[in-house]
Amino acid sequence: MDYRTVKETAQRWGVSVRTVNMYLNDGRVPGAVRKEHGWLVPADAQKPVDRRCKLAEAPRTRVVKRFMPIFSMTFGEGGFAEAVEQLDDEEERIVAWAGHHYFRGEAEQVMPLAARAFASDSAEIRLSARWLHAMAALGLGDVENCLADFAEVEREGEEAEDDAVRAQSEFIRLVAKIYFHEENADFTSLMPHFVHLSKGARYLAFYGRAHALYLHKEYQQAIGEVEAATALMQPAYPVAAIYLNIVGAMASNSLARHDDAQRFFDRAWALAMPEGYIEPFAEHHGMLQGLVERKLRSTQPELYQQLSNLVYRFSRGWMKIHNPTSTLKVTDTLTPYEFSIAMLAAKGRTNKEIADYMSISVNSVKAYLATIYQKIGITKRSDLKFYVNY
Repeated sequence: MDYRTVKETAQRWGVSVRTVNMYLNDGRVPGAVRKEHGWLVPADAQKPVDRRCKLAEAPRTRVVKRFMPIFSMTFGEGGFAEAVEQLDDEEERIVAWAGHHYFRGEAEQVMPLAARAFASDSAEIRLSARWLHAMAALGLGDVENCLADFAEVEREGEEAEDDAVRAQSEFIRLVAKIYFHEENADFTSLMPHFVHLSKGARYLAFYGRAHALYLHKEYQQAIGEVEAATALMQPAYPVAAIYLNIVGAMASNSLARHDDAQRFFDRAWALAMPEGYIEPFAEHHGMLQGLVERKLRSTQPELYQQLSNLVYRFSRGWMKIHNPTSTLKVTDTLTPYEFSIAMLAAKGRTNKEIADYMSISVNSVKAYLATIYQKIGITKRSDLKFYVNY
């Protein structure tokens, strides 16, 4: 069989490369083959009928299912597999498993699983699948697919006639803005839509609000948001609770309230470990200011290396969206350990404070800082703030 590249196919069909990739990831091009370097499309393949055109011809009945089922699931230690089997709907189980693999740092398993739900009759399922597919693509450095997924989330919300779908789309977009540290992320705009979110998703929205406060250096308010949400969370929703406690740790550390930071971190870690949910810690590694290193580096070196690999992977994808024109990729230049020390120094910690906090000598701190300065091409401590996002 003869094949064409994605670019050649896009030219033949008169569409963008992104649109062809969307069709391929949706599984809508029979006979297409995925290779290491990209897709190969049968030369005689016909352009799929655009879903939006089909909807215009024959609007489908609104099918309501759970939005991001894993957010709304309650399960105890190691209880995800049992809990997911309690879901009656097959698509909800697929999306729940995709979320499970994502939080375990298994992005390669997420993308094909999530793509199976792209053509669902339920907007909730389509939005959930797109969000997970986007984040997995980000972790794998596939920025084109990540942005295409978020564009599809936005389109879904703009074209929706249902308030719940619009709220869910806006929720995903706002959380993404927080992830990428966009200045215009205003979670107050989501508050009127809370009624359309599941309880678990509402608690994750509180995480978004707390993270936004953290980025604006309103640390005490961020802690208050976390404590209020966790106090109200009955019963506990593990995923939201992990993220909320991580922000509590970040904000407490920024106020030099180390005991509180450790308490929040340990609570998040205890919730995450039974299922192996280490991805949230990789996503927030730098802002945790050495808490990961204190917990794992000497006691669980293999797990620390696994998490460090996720940090590299997530940070590279993150930088491609947050600052794609940057000529200095700090996330590639510094090791996660060096980045943690750089973050602590940027936060104003003295060498003695860093040494005590990281359980190393002052001379070791000086040596690490000298290496950090050399790697990123600076000569003084005050310049660190231009190279770390905190």
